[in-house]
Amino acid sequence: MMEYIPAQNRWVEHDFSSQETRLFKLFQNPVTGKLWAGTPDGLIYLDDKKKELVPVQLPVSSRATFVRHFYQNEQGIWIASSKGLFLMDSRTEKILDYYSILTACRTTTSTTFTKMPRAFSGWRPKAAGLIRWDRKNNAFRQFTRENGLSDNTIYAVYEDDYENLWLPSNYGLMRFDKNSYNTRVYLPENGIAHEEFNTFAHFQAEDGTLYFGGLNGITQFHPKDIIGEETENIPLYLSKVRVLTENAEDFVDKTEGFRAAKISV
Repeated sequence: MMEYIPAQNRWVEHDFSSQETRLFKLFQNPVTGKLWAGTPDGLIYLDDKKKELVPVQLPVSSRATFVRHFYQNEQGIWIASSKGLFLMDSRTEKILDYYSILTACRTTTSTTFTKMPRAFSGWRPKAAGLIRWDRKNNAFRQFTRENGLSDNTIYAVYEDDYENLWLPSNYGLMRFDKNSYNTRVYLPENGIAHEEFNTFAHFQAEDGTLYFGGLNGITQFHPKDIIGEETENIPLYLSKVRVLTENAEDFVDKTEGFRAAKISV
């Protein structure tokens, strides 16, 4: 594991090769400062004093439990794995809940998700596309290529301030509208570095800037810049006005009266 120290502009290498552990995803708990890591066999944390990786006992067997993503909100730290979702308390760092294929998730290959309880999740490796989970009602809705996605393999889900989700995939970067469920696909001709992105190469800065790594480098942008460029001022024209007055059985055409009054909309 490599650690970068900005104040000194230097890298520090932490060698854990003796433990034969592969690290998938790193996460530092902002409440405790403890560094956590996802592995192919469960969850571990870094013991600063002993300088070693310590495995954590999960509600299920850690064997072949691929931990691939962490997400923190007011409810705690959500941990996505190949066997479902774990919810950890941010302060005590104890597992509070476990959502398995039997209790919550339609499939058990979740990798990333956004704000709970209504969450949008990217799922691999079964390439199930995007899944919306209403935790309160335990309801699901799935979005795939048949619903407008460019690809069913999604590596991350990031939310912006404009009700959009940004989804790096195996074919293009998608912008998914959470309200209309419409998808806009960005390809190299639209400015991204490459059409195929990588599993763990993604990040959202505190100011909302997004970074996505692909086969030809990194695509970096702020959603507000793209949304601003695509905003169109489309004029509204009034073609007909029909009014249903009280106790009337049919509509009355009032178009000419509105035109004569020169009412603007």
